[in-house]
Amino acid sequence: MARTLREHKKNLWDITEALMQILASISALTVKTDRLISDVEKKGDKIGKLRIRFAWVAGGATVVGTLIGIALTLISFARELSLQSWRYIEWRLERYV
Repeated sequence: MARTLREHKKNLWDITEALMQILASISALTVKTDRLISDVEKKGDKIGKLRIRFAWVAGGATVVGTLIGIALTLISFARELSLQSWRYIEWRLERYV
């Protein structure tokens, strides 16, 4: 059962090859991980830009909606004021006729 020097060298060579393959796999995973991190950062930047755009659109829609509400209120008030003015004019004319 005594092993020869050649067998020990072969076993050592096999272990060295396995370690080299493990190191190659680790370096490949490191490269892929770095690439994934950069891709995620790019996507994060795009998502951030989309959030900002959405906030601007939502703010603009709120402003436009508010302005439309104010305009409709003013138009309604002006219409009512105009109707009251005409009623007053008619009332005054009836008094003189």
